[in-house]
Amino acid sequence: MFYGVFMGRTCCRFSTSRFEILRHFSGLSVQQSRNRVHGSSKHLCLSRVVSRRTYSTQGDKVLNAEQTKHLEIHAGDLPKLTNENTNNDFDSNIPELFEGDDDTSDPCAGLDFNDTTNENVDVSKNTNEFAGESIEDERFPIPSEPLDKAKIYSCLKAFFSHRQVEAEAKEHGLDRNLFVETFKSFRRNIFKEAKVDTDLYNILYELQNGIGHVDDLLPYFLSYAKRLYPVLDCLEELKEISDFRGPSDLFPEARAMKRKFIFHAGPTNSGKTHKALERFQNSKSGIYCGPLRLLASEVYQKTNDNGIPCDLITGEERRWAVSEKEPSNHLACTVEVCSATREYDCAVIDEIQMIAESERGFAWTKALLGLLSPEIHLCGEPTAIDLIKRLVDSCGDDFEVVYHERLTPLEIESTSLDSDFSKIERGDCIIAFSQRELYRIRKIVESASKWKCAIVYGGLPPATKVDQARRFNDPNDNCKVLIASDAVGMGLNLNIRRIVFSSMEKYDGTQMSTLSSSQVKQIAGRAGRFGTEYHSGLVTTLHEEDLATLRDLMSQGSENIKEAGIAPTSEQVEMFSYQLPKASLKKILETFCGLSQLSGNYFICSLGKKKVTAELIENIPLAIRDRYTLLMSPADCRLPFTRVMLVRFARAMSSGKIISAEGLRRVIGWPPSRPTSLRSMQELEVLHESFDLYLWLSYRYPEIFVDREKIRAMQSQLQTVINNSLSSSIALTGILPQSTAVTTDRKGNKDGEHRIIRGSKEGQDIRVVNKTTHSSNQQRIMAFEPGQDKLWWERSRKQSNKTSLTTKLLKEKVLTRRQLDRLYDEWKQNSVKHRKSNNKYTEIL
Repeated sequence: MFYGVFMGRTCCRFSTSRFEILRHFSGLSVQQSRNRVHGSSKHLCLSRVVSRRTYSTQGDKVLNAEQTKHLEIHAGDLPKLTNENTNNDFDSNIPELFEGDDDTSDPCAGLDFNDTTNENVDVSKNTNEFAGESIEDERFPIPSEPLDKAKIYSCLKAFFSHRQVEAEAKEHGLDRNLFVETFKSFRRNIFKEAKVDTDLYNILYELQNGIGHVDDLLPYFLSYAKRLYPVLDCLEELKEISDFRGPSDLFPEARAMKRKFIFHAGPTNSGKTHKALERFQNSKSGIYCGPLRLLASEVYQKTNDNGIPCDLITGEERRWAVSEKEPSNHLACTVEVCSATREYDCAVIDEIQMIAESERGFAWTKALLGLLSPEIHLCGEPTAIDLIKRLVDSCGDDFEVVYHERLTPLEIESTSLDSDFSKIERGDCIIAFSQRELYRIRKIVESASKWKCAIVYGGLPPATKVDQARRFNDPNDNCKVLIASDAVGMGLNLNIRRIVFSSMEKYDGTQMSTLSSSQVKQIAGRAGRFGTEYHSGLVTTLHEEDLATLRDLMSQGSENIKEAGIAPTSEQVEMFSYQLPKASLKKILETFCGLSQLSGNYFICSLGKKKVTAELIENIPLAIRDRYTLLMSPADCRLPFTRVMLVRFARAMSSGKIISAEGLRRVIGWPPSRPTSLRSMQELEVLHESFDLYLWLSYRYPEIFVDREKIRAMQSQLQTVINNSLSSSIALTGILPQSTAVTTDRKGNKDGEHRIIRGSKEGQDIRVVNKTTHSSNQQRIMAFEPGQDKLWWERSRKQSNKTSLTTKLLKEKVLTRRQLDRLYDEWKQNSVKHRKSNNKYTEIL
């Protein structure tokens, strides 16, 4: 017989012969006998020696043979075992089971042997069973009756609802979500498990017959969970690895140094970064950490122009004032590549409020906690002061705040442009939030006014942004209007007179949402830059209904940031991989996020894009450190072409195959042609990003990516093509057809109605507005074809029903335009060969 105590519950095991004995002497039915035994009836006291596999009252600790040699358990001492017995009084009686003298009472006392109302037992059929019984084997033989699925599911429901079960599972590392997922899987597979596990089968058989307790399933459930989640076997080690409650301890060298932080707080155009850079240049050695390559390049250029040797290091570029073997004392870099091992006299961390950024915030946290410098200047918005002070205090360092006021006034105009693009003036910057909208507005402005437009947005190469900014700032250039996305809010020095918001809403990746107060102030602050011809800045909106929103956001106080981003390091990922050798990198990242312990000052940065990259390279044999390196690369795997190039590069790293410039030319179909549509322009921008990825990898795997300078020359050639396309103001197809502008009559319409007016003033906003909603995300630019009564987009929609296979393949991104051109060229060549062969055949005939 087997008796055990698990989780404060009593679990009894009796072999089938015990029930037969009871039936023989009492005349009870099988079910009544089982109920009497497992219910610990007062009429029955069985005394047996406990099996060697006996569980102690402290949990799942197994007692050894010496501890159980002389131990006797009396069934009469056991409390009644039912599913309803869940109170604490039961638990308090458990120790008594292992104490006291032996019970010498008659084990069959109180039974009525003269009761003939119940069925009798044929003893002869059970004699051999009694004789062959072994005390060591206490398990039931598998019953002949099948398991009742409905009853088992009912018991599983009771098991899932038991609070102590969930509490015990939590102690073994199963939080609520994992507990639910494990239970779902356990429920689906329990009958398969029971086919190969006799003990589990017996427990289920007992439960469906109302015997035992659902707690009996817990050991099997936990065992199943460990097979499902191997992490549970090394849970404590993984928790220790992912413990971020004191991330400052990850930088012991910085903790051994006494540092002082000077926070330069102020709005845009307050001179806060200028003050910090003065101290940077006057120091014997210094490091500048910026959020963008453009800013790092600007600091690098200005520092060298002032006669101070300064190097530049970004993910994709290295420039040396002297040489790589003789690094300068001053360094300008992007925040992701800043060193936490070299000591500097002065350090500058720019745009420190980005420490709360959902994807890149961890880089600012690393710089803040790990930079080796006795004097560190932080430049950013006042919203970050409280958080930064808490982080600095946790490091035991000193903290000081220097406030800066805006150097020129910034005013909100009393009126909007009332959707009239002819009101655009010299020095204006129109803000839009999609690439298509930017080109569309540019086309309208250039057709409605005498001004030419420069254009800046995030997808353009950095050199192209600088070139467009130079043209806009040049008084001798005819580009006097700037069309830009929110990328204009950082990294470029622009002589802007007035900021004009075309919309106060932006797509945030999931839905259209209103801009935050901080975003609006950052963008609006670019107007009226100190030192330009404009002594004050102006800000307004393109549409009247957005002006009230602008005023409200500009008057609001920005909300303080509360947490700093943090992410797993390569060392932590490697240690996780050692503990979970069969886990994929994506699973490691998910497990890390699930087990990480954080203080109130930190959050785990979003790893969504990194998980996509991890899935792409999952089946490529690479070391875990190489996989992590690819995760940190600048590749945007949301783009199909970038995904293809990343996988190609990863396979080369795995096989050791060299990726040369010549091979890359063949793959991409070099040289690029001049873009004639928005799609072809986007393809060139994605190609430029792929070159960035090659250059980024060439500094980490120079033996694989060997043609760095050749690729840089190709990238420069590509930038020239893009620059020339933007500078020539070509009409990209797919933006807005050549048409006569139309607009909505905003004054004469009834609420909720749209009315199209033909022959509207050239340059006026050509979009339809619903006056009941006044929501800019419902507004669309429309136009008529000359002499036609149908909207151009209606014609396009009807024509789309007759699209060719080529159009469908391009739309579904199965083929790119470049691949289609190559297929067409090959088809023409094959057609010529085929015609020549036919001519030869004709001549022979």
